[in-house]
Amino acid sequence: MGNGGSIKTYNCPNNYDNNKFLQIVKLFEKIDKNKNDILELNEIKEISCKDINNKIIILEKELDNEKKNLDNEIKRLNDKMNEKITELKKQKLNKEKTIKKKLEKYRNMNDEEKCKALIEKISFDKKEIDFWKFFTYMKDKTNEINNL
Repeated sequence: MGNGGSIKTYNCPNNYDNNKFLQIVKLFEKIDKNKNDILELNEIKEISCKDINNKIIILEKELDNEKKNLDNEIKRLNDKMNEKITELKKQKLNKEKTIKKKLEKYRNMNDEEKCKALIEKISFDKKEIDFWKFFTYMKDKTNEINNL
């Protein structure tokens, strides 16, 4: 590990853990085979391989995490979509029930009930229909006049 005195030539930076700093100094001295305080290419082979292997491991984990995140997001969106589909189906069924009730009501009306329903729909006072009330009701229904 060197002559032991070289640790004293390096000063730990302010606001840095002294124990961690000593670990780094010891590693540096271990790698520095020439003891010239410079790491040369032939001296860093082992640590560079370990460093690159560590980066590979980290990137593989990151890749796995991205896949898991994607899978989780897809599942979340599918769940949300399924909830929305269920809600839409429920709304559709309720709307169909309402429409079917109205259909049944209108199909079962006698002539007098049909007349009363039209008066209630057109007239503000629900008693009689004058021309302007009739006009207001029919102005957007001119395409239906031929069917009447």
